[in-house]
Amino acid sequence: MSKSGVIFAAVCIAAVVVFLIYPFVLDAFLTNSAERGQFGDMFGAVNSLFSGLAFAGVIYAVLLQREELKLQREELRENTKAQRSQAEALSFSADLTVTNASAEAIGTQIRYLRNRIGEKHQPEGKLSENEINETKNEILALKQQLEQEFRRISELRTKFHATKEF
Repeated sequence: MSKSGVIFAAVCIAAVVVFLIYPFVLDAFLTNSAERGQFGDMFGAVNSLFSGLAFAGVIYAVLLQREELKLQREELRENTKAQRSQAEALSFSADLTVTNASAEAIGTQIRYLRNRIGEKHQPEGKLSENEINETKNEILALKQQLEQEFRRISELRTKFHATKEF
């Protein structure tokens, strides 16, 4: 048990002991009930003082709680804002990853098709002129897709930077 816990326990025990001994001490010194009444009336002002202090303590505790709740709401708003920003960044990152993967796949297909065309120029080339033209058309279509993906990446970056708060 900590030092403050020991002190609190000692004060509580002392208060209980005083509460239990008080009637016997009062009975020994004040035998007449009228004297006891007068003795109790002497502490009426002190009773009012402690009641007022207790009420002031309750009001102070309510005001402290109110301030703490206000700070907690502000912090919650800031956390919500940060989570939104993180979600937007994560969404952008996911979109960018998908778009980059798609661009890489298109680039791989273009390299493959260019290699097929290159085979025709080798002595053992196996592609006909018609196949080479079809392959060139496929490359052109893939280039268009690649350009679309690059435009999408640019749009995503613009959108991300426009919504990002600094």
